[in-house]
Amino acid sequence: MRIALVVENFSRSGGGVEYAVWQLAQAFCELGDDVHVVARAGEEQAGVTLHRVSVPTFWQPWRVLAFSRAAGEVVRQQDFDVVHAFSPTRSQDILHAGGGSHAAYMEHAYGGWGRLIRTLSPRHRVRLHMERHVLRGTRQRVQCVSEQGAREFSRYYSPDPHRLFVVPYGVDAQHFSPDAESGKRRSMREEWGGADGTVWLFPGSGFRRKGLATALSALSLCEDQTARLWVVGRDKTRRWRRRARALGVEDRVFFLGFREDMPALYQASDGMILPTRYDAWGLVCLEASASGRPVITSAQCGASESLGSMARVVDRADDVRGFAEALDHFSDAGQRARAGEEGRLVAEGLSWSDCAASLREAYAQVDHAHQEGSTRAG
Repeated sequence: MRIALVVENFSRSGGGVEYAVWQLAQAFCELGDDVHVVARAGEEQAGVTLHRVSVPTFWQPWRVLAFSRAAGEVVRQQDFDVVHAFSPTRSQDILHAGGGSHAAYMEHAYGGWGRLIRTLSPRHRVRLHMERHVLRGTRQRVQCVSEQGAREFSRYYSPDPHRLFVVPYGVDAQHFSPDAESGKRRSMREEWGGADGTVWLFPGSGFRRKGLATALSALSLCEDQTARLWVVGRDKTRRWRRRARALGVEDRVFFLGFREDMPALYQASDGMILPTRYDAWGLVCLEASASGRPVITSAQCGASESLGSMARVVDRADDVRGFAEALDHFSDAGQRARAGEEGRLVAEGLSWSDCAASLREAYAQVDHAHQEGSTRAG
């Protein structure tokens, strides 16, 4: 099958969707497909044909629109069996909604008045316009990464249910494993104050949306006074350091910045906490599970549907007491071990190869529809 994957940045070291497309491209190549990637920036991958397009990058709304047009030109010049877009464009057979509904994201992240004010922003208006174009159309299908995402699209746009389908992200259970980088565990814990306590990893750029306020408050409220919090991600830290100081946990919180050694960090920690206000999936939850670490997250995280019974899922992202109780529950090493073992089994059942195979079934349906359309036109 001749497949086109459309994404702004094609990179193995990228986060979120960039990493997902890299993994899927590799998996499709292993399945014997002819894989093409259309991107404005990207790294070469063996077996993949990379089509780089030149677009301005100085203003995000203009960049999104320009990339949509440039990607559309490449797609129209080629004879692809299926075009799967992982960045918002107007030229695809399938839209990957890895970030969920942008309308739902704005509601969860900013609340009622905040959402209304931000709809005046060109950045959000462009994203909402492109989302409406796809969801209120009749041709393109939408791949959701969780049932939560499918429900949100149905609530906001009422599309034909057959146009929505769910294929969750996978995880590399060899790259993320309980034994990965085990030699660094002791040195990391000694460096960042976790030698004798319980270390919780908070991984996620965009600290406000990811729920760092709740995590810090829960840390201050939990009975386990040995608990430490390692905060990883790209974001300014000054306000969060002030908050930690006000809560009396400044000496138990370590800001590590952006890191590329995530397997070692998962292995060095005792568990992961992510009280996210909104995540259509939350790939870090599967990475922690693959690493044999218990996960605490909110019901607003799409991956919470797939974590197993031993994970702690708190109904509301702002339920500080609920997250504090979860921290205390996992202060027991036996509880952490049991949850980690179950999480590892869950992660082993969600490989990128399985994800690619499921997507290929949807691709075959699209290709069949194309062929039927060509036959009728002829």
